Amino acid sequence: MFLSIPISSQVKIGDYRYVFERDGMKYTANLSQMRIISAKRLLRQLGKLDEKDFGNIQQMFRKIV
Repeated sequence: MFLSIPISSQVKIGDYRYVFERDGMKYTANLSQMRIISAKRLLRQLGKLDEKDFGNIQQMFRKIV
């Protein structure tokens, strides 16, 4: 099991959203919709965040909790 945070290609600004850019496109990580899911649901890796964006999302998560 792991904690998952949905990512959307529609950019929206808000308290529980983090906007980042990857390969020239902007995305939004929506922390208000995070949930725990089974690792068995992962069939393939779609992408990987860079360390800076991952660290920023972790900081936002710590503020929420």
